[in-house]
Amino acid sequence: MFQLNVAEPKLPNTLVAHGALNSAVFAISMLLVGWMAERFGPASIYVFGGSLSCISAVIGIGMFIRLRGEIRLPSEAGNKEGVRA
Repeated sequence: MFQLNVAEPKLPNTLVAHGALNSAVFAISMLLVGWMAERFGPASIYVFGGSLSCISAVIGIGMFIRLRGEIRLPSEAGNKEGVRA
């Protein structure tokens, strides 16, 4: 997605910033998961992760239903770029 939305000269810096942000969020989340496991027990991690997965699935299905008719594939649009209906 970055390759399509960022100017080519800025793309390397954008990808590096994205990677750094991902690493920082991962490190913080591991600290949070470790604290939750110590405080509430390992089973709570599975309940929390399952809950987040269900929430993500509901949001994804909702977005799919909402955007289903708006975006056409390049082959459907008759040109090389996707077109919004």
